[in-house]
Amino acid sequence: MNADQIAAPGVAVLLKLRRETSDIAVAREASAFGMSPAPLSASYAPPATAESGLLLGVTTTPGKNLSQTCDRLFEVIRRIDGRLETAPNKMLLGSDTR
Repeated sequence: MNADQIAAPGVAVLLKLRRETSDIAVAREASAFGMSPAPLSASYAPPATAESGLLLGVTTTPGKNLSQTCDRLFEVIRRIDGRLETAPNKMLLGSDTR
């Protein structure tokens, strides 16, 4: 992943995934960790035009846990995708380690 795949439009972060990565599967598995990412593909009609990604609300995310939460999310993405070699730079998501 690179900076082109992450956007921070206000109180949410859009994390684009490879089209082959099931954002619905990632969202489902992330829910086991208390996260509630919204799969981007569910917003597309017809489904054939869907892009894969996650919309992440960040307004209620505690700063001290953000790094750990990002790490868990990237672990989930790696398991689902199977080809993601490295996690995106957490600084791109605006995390701090306070």
